[in-house]
Amino acid sequence: AVVQSNTRSFETHSAATRKKKAPAPLAATSPSSRHTKRRAAEDAMAAATEEGMAGLLSADKAADPVGGQAPRSPVSNASILAIAAYGVVAGVYAGVLPAPTRWAWYSWHPLSMTVAFVSLTASAALIKKRGGYENTKRHGNLMAAAVALALFGWYVIYTNKALLGKPHVTSWHALGGVVALVAYAALFGVGLLGLHPDLGAVRADKRVRAVHKWGGRAAAGCGWLVCVVGFSNKHEGVLERLCFAVPLFFAASVVFSTE
Repeated sequence: AVVQSNTRSFETHSAATRKKKAPAPLAATSPSSRHTKRRAAEDAMAAATEEGMAGLLSADKAADPVGGQAPRSPVSNASILAIAAYGVVAGVYAGVLPAPTRWAWYSWHPLSMTVAFVSLTASAALIKKRGGYENTKRHGNLMAAAVALALFGWYVIYTNKALLGKPHVTSWHALGGVVALVAYAALFGVGLLGLHPDLGAVRADKRVRAVHKWGGRAAAGCGWLVCVVGFSNKHEGVLERLCFAVPLFFAASVVFSTE
């Protein structure tokens, strides 16, 4: 009787243990439900991947790895506007005073050259210093305007001398202007065809970029010097010359800095 009682107790304990260890039955899931969940997971993964790629592309454009440096400390708008305004005012002053009674055809020459070589060039250089994709494109657009305006200024002086029966390119001022104009046109061609952030054939070539950068500074410096010489040829007053040249000296420390 004792043996039978112990046997029944052991069987009861074993059954209870098996019942505790038995895995819970799986919930019934239809094939359509499983397909829906898998599709939702795939859609979520695709959306996350697309968002991540968009972020990378956006960062790529901002950093502009082939169109310039990553965005740096911005140059103030006040600096850009001040230098640009100076070029306009100085150009008007240089154009009007040689013919105080009227605005002559010749007057467009100093105005257009000063705005092209000083206002537009300085603005383009300072905006490029900000770095980034969009600022690189703005730099190119401003330099295109500078080249076009400088060509117009050359056309004005060429036709004006032709009307007066005077020979062309007979002074250091004229020779320097031709050199600056040719350099501007050449650098613009390299920038447009070779260094454009979207279409440039050699936009990732650091050597070409360095030549373009330092060549641009040399051409701009030549243009500024030509403006000073041209103004001095028409205005003999020391104070006038200083008022024209000194602001350019301070502007050069900002525009031509290596930062």
